[in-house]
Amino acid sequence: MGKIDRIYYLLISIISTLFVLDLFSTGSLPATMDGLIHVSSIAQFSDALSQFNFPVIWLNNFANYGLPVGIFSHQLPIYIGAIIDLTFNNPVLSANIVTLFGILLSNILVFKFLRIYFPGRIAFLSTILFILAPYRILNVFIRGAVPETFALIFLPLILILLQRLVI
Repeated sequence: MGKIDRIYYLLISIISTLFVLDLFSTGSLPATMDGLIHVSSIAQFSDALSQFNFPVIWLNNFANYGLPVGIFSHQLPIYIGAIIDLTFNNPVLSANIVTLFGILLSNILVFKFLRIYFPGRIAFLSTILFILAPYRILNVFIRGAVPETFALIFLPLILILLQRLVI
């Protein structure tokens, strides 16, 4: 990796952080469609992990009766959020950190994938377009889809792995 690529990675990291900085500015939960559910899941997973329940399968305080969220739901981002919540004791901050981590890592991996086929400047500009895509803005600020934001890590990762297997 050259010096120019390191500068691109740094710029992508800064732009990605600025993209989600508004989530951290108020310290409260933004008014999103799914944000409350994900924050609640993180808090309940954190409680279950603090009681040494692993793997987490049943959440007692979900929908007044309980629900086996750990069986069918988005486990990886919620486990990461729960571990962060065990450290900071703030599920809203944990959800925002998981969102930041998902955005940051997916943007870096998209640049890494594009860099395989294109020069640095084109790969960087394409990554900026990926960062500012309306779908991603809606996921973060309207839908509050923490797991979907986190899941975008795997698309460029799979493409990078497929490219390395083929060539």
